[in-house]
Amino acid sequence: MPKSNIAFWMEKWSKNVKRDHRNEKAWSDAGWNLIIVWQCALNGVKAGHTLERICSKIELWAAECATGKTRRVPHRLDLPLQAGGNRSRCRNIIKPRRSHESPL
Repeated sequence: MPKSNIAFWMEKWSKNVKRDHRNEKAWSDAGWNLIIVWQCALNGVKAGHTLERICSKIELWAAECATGKTRRVPHRLDLPLQAGGNRSRCRNIIKPRRSHESPL
């Protein structure tokens, strides 16, 4: 958190969090699978592990999709999962895929 204009940054951050939750809910409600990748999961030695987990999850979802079954609740993967829920404020969102679409 910046040391100056704290009220502005607190309000801005709060609005960003609310917007992210609203958008993620809309995607999930529309049947999209979500992969949320926090910037800290892509730093240093964590990057390789993060990419392996993403690829593994996509392969699992693709295999499930190939069965023709649809899920009532779309998948969600948050990276990294940390004790206490502390995460970097910056994140990148990988474009989600509808759960019933072909993985290719």
